[in-house]
Amino acid sequence: GNFVSSRELLWDASRSPFVGFLEWSDWLFAQVGRRSSIELKSLTALLFNFLVEVRGLERERVGALLAQDYQRGGRSDLPRELAVFAARSTARSTVRQRKRIRGAKRQERLANG
Repeated sequence: GNFVSSRELLWDASRSPFVGFLEWSDWLFAQVGRRSSIELKSLTALLFNFLVEVRGLERERVGALLAQDYQRGGRSDLPRELAVFAARSTARSTVRQRKRIRGAKRQERLANG
């Protein structure tokens, strides 16, 4: 699926997954007049707005999870609502990647001794 990390944001302790998804589906239909054939970029932006404005969830948490989900498939054309969150998660992953490279170089030096 496209929303692996963020899907559970559609429901919380007081909603079942069915009720949470139904509320999202009804809201989505009220916004765009259809429930299918919605471009993924638009759907992601709409989900962000729903979770933040309707559900009242924290922007930072929602944005970070949705940006992570959206980029998981190698997409770089983030909805503008998520651009700031992607920059933060990219910076964190770059630091982790540098640490991994340093570790690999160190292991190679030790192996070749």
